Amino acid sequence: PHSVPFFILGLFVLWIGFLSFNGGSELRVSPSIDEETGEVVDHASKIAAVYINTMLSGAGGGLSALFVSFYLTGKWNLVDCGTG
Repeated sequence: PHSVPFFILGLFVLWIGFLSFNGGSELRVSPSIDEETGEVVDHASKIAAVYINTMLSGAGGGLSALFVSFYLTGKWNLVDCGTG
């Protein structure tokens, strides 16, 4: 990239988009009653699980790219972590 600060800013914007899209796919936060089983469905815990999965998958990809880059080049690079 030409500018590392703009690259990092773009990463933050992308993360906000990932979290908004993945968490917003549940469409509601308040509990509701399932029409088929009659059980109460807690949507907030589902959204929390979606956020945790999104953050862990991104962190795993970034760290694996960072370690592979360090293995190949012998130096740490934040840009490689961001592209992972």
